[in-house]
Amino acid sequence: FMLGALTVACALLPIVAETKPLSSIAEIVLIALATGIVIVGGSWAWHRRWLDYRQLAEQLRALRILALTGSNVARFRVEHGDAEEAARHSWTDWYLRATVREIDMPRGVADARYATAIRRAVVDGEIGSQIKFHQANAARQKSMERRLDFIGLGLFVLTGVMLVAFVWAYFANGHVSHEASNVVTFFSALLPALGAALFAIRVQGDFDENARLSEEMIARLRTLEADIPAEKSASFAF
Repeated sequence: FMLGALTVACALLPIVAETKPLSSIAEIVLIALATGIVIVGGSWAWHRRWLDYRQLAEQLRALRILALTGSNVARFRVEHGDAEEAARHSWTDWYLRATVREIDMPRGVADARYATAIRRAVVDGEIGSQIKFHQANAARQKSMERRLDFIGLGLFVLTGVMLVAFVWAYFANGHVSHEASNVVTFFSALLPALGAALFAIRVQGDFDENARLSEEMIARLRTLEADIPAEKSASFAF
């Protein structure tokens, strides 16, 4: 999105300065970069890989606690159609199952003290850290949403103010210099392009929805935390 806006700047730069053919070369480079990002990102499946890595990371994180109970997260996945067929073709499921097989079964007596220790590990090691993460994430996402919205809208407002001032100067003086007219033309096209790019980034990033989901997760985690008995466990070796 930003490369597209910068391409507009390169195309308009000759209006205010003698930049050809350098501006044309820069425009070609920016267009090539934008096209290359789309082609390489699609052919290398960047988005799908990111989703795979994220899913695997979440599964391995949950495995830390579930392994203490002799359980695993082999079925901790969204089911789509034939789950067995999908699992055979998913490298993340294969990697997860291989990791599960490398973990020994827990040894010891599964008594009340052992269960209490696991509960405390869930509360302190998982729920507590996840609440802190989602609190920071919600604040960060909201900040990004507000900043992008403010700057993007500000660029459009600035463009409007500049054009109103230009029109007022033209009718007040009856004439505006050719240089000033070119400068106004340059910025009246560039600023909205930058503003539109920022709005596109805001929509694509979906920061407001991400913040809402983190806040919802915080509420669910606090409910789960309240449902788990808060007694402390005695110290013993696993």
